[in-house]
Amino acid sequence: MTGVRLPRRAAWLTLAVALAGGTLAFLLVAPRPTDPLPTSIGERVAVPWHTSTRLTVVELKWVAADTAEIVTRRDSKTGTTFTRRLIDCGTGEFALLGEGTSEAEARADRPEKQARSPIMENSIPFYVAAWTCCRDGRAACRTDWTRR
Repeated sequence: MTGVRLPRRAAWLTLAVALAGGTLAFLLVAPRPTDPLPTSIGERVAVPWHTSTRLTVVELKWVAADTAEIVTRRDSKTGTTFTRRLIDCGTGEFALLGEGTSEAEARADRPEKQARSPIMENSIPFYVAAWTCCRDGRAACRTDWTRR
């Protein structure tokens, strides 16, 4: 057999360089993480029929490819409330995970498991879902969930 013979140390070094080069190439072409852009925090979610209320994003966290957890703050004449929702952009469903007059109350887990509900057109969850699912050019950007 007339192959190239490398000393054992050189073979390991060549292997290590190849692995490092492959890792670097992967990191350069891999898609970016799905975390929200810092600019999304504090943005207002427009609810056209709710002009006296201000709905603001506190936190947006993607928990799966088409599923996000979002915490919003609602300031109205009657006071401030916080709501934590799970939004499934693919199926057009949401679940209320927590709510209260403080952010800590909204983040606290509810003792009962909240079932997912369909998103109803022109509801507050509808506008929150539309804002969430259309962030950053996501493929799940749609608002026709009620027309199945």
